[in-house]
Amino acid sequence: MILQNGQRFEAVVVGRDPATDIAVLRMNARQPMPYVNMGDSDGARVGDIVLAIGNPFGLGGSLSVGVVSARNRDIEAGRYDDFIQTDAAINRGNSGGPLFNSDGEVIGVNTAILSPTGNSVGIGFATPTSIVRPVVDQLLRFGETRRGWLGVRLANLDRAAAQRVGYDGDSGVVITRITPGGPAAAAGLRPGDVVLKFNGRDVADSRALTRMVGETPVGAQAPVEIVRDGRRMSVMATIERLEESEGGARVASGGSAEPRRNDGGPRGGRLFGIALSELDASLREEFQIDPSVQGLVVLATDVDSANEKVLRPGDVVEEMAFHRVDTLNAARTVAGLAAEGNVALWCASTAKAR
Repeated sequence: MILQNGQRFEAVVVGRDPATDIAVLRMNARQPMPYVNMGDSDGARVGDIVLAIGNPFGLGGSLSVGVVSARNRDIEAGRYDDFIQTDAAINRGNSGGPLFNSDGEVIGVNTAILSPTGNSVGIGFATPTSIVRPVVDQLLRFGETRRGWLGVRLANLDRAAAQRVGYDGDSGVVITRITPGGPAAAAGLRPGDVVLKFNGRDVADSRALTRMVGETPVGAQAPVEIVRDGRRMSVMATIERLEESEGGARVASGGSAEPRRNDGGPRGGRLFGIALSELDASLREEFQIDPSVQGLVVLATDVDSANEKVLRPGDVVEEMAFHRVDTLNAARTVAGLAAEGNVALWCASTAKAR
């Protein structure tokens, strides 16, 4: 580790969290070192002035100034997406650097940019301290992250889903599947339940509930307020630990990773304007897909294609024309029959696991 004044120190990795791309390093110094404080990222407002510091293109100690452009951005980088967007210049080498507010407090860690050129075009993203702080606390305490697990798969609530369960509100998330033997199953939760509150906090969308569950201590009992068949009720769930392998790939309790393909077939490709891939442990980790789900995961859809607003990254195509499709070759076979007019094409997609 090299400081601004040229001093060098040996550092050791205390722990790392692949899900948020955060690590904690420890170095031994003979005298107290100056440091900066973490601020409250939840207090940041659109229009607030922010400063980004980093090492862009090897130019150490560079500072750029901008404003908070947006909050709570989901850029589909992972299951805990909740980025601060800023127009402060962020380039290669800025990643891992602090994002300061005007009081000199760190409110984020510079993480990513959106750019057609690979260089800054004024759309940068920082992981907020509301996510960083609990990760750092757990890494310092345990040397690893210990997140809570509920054992449900979720979908954001839309009007059609709300009407099906007799709910006339516009907030909450709907449970689409329950992991057998998981905490939600033990608590009596069912597919179709609309979750309104978790542990006393309002649930705005599936990302919010994912974070709430993950931040809940393992073994804690959390009340879950739901709507079922038009009636509001509350159940108590005992949160279990989300199993995470050292490499970051997640397998739910009792599951196992998929074996490698040995038939030489393609793992991914495009079909009807959709980028599809066969499932493996890393994709299940990235999109939080339950081990019991089999099919092809959607990676992207072509802009302005017929499927752009039908499917989204992380959906899993389980069937086409009522045929199970676990491989890309199987999907292409069904698509070929559809092109010949022998079958009507139909896709069943599943929501992400949480």
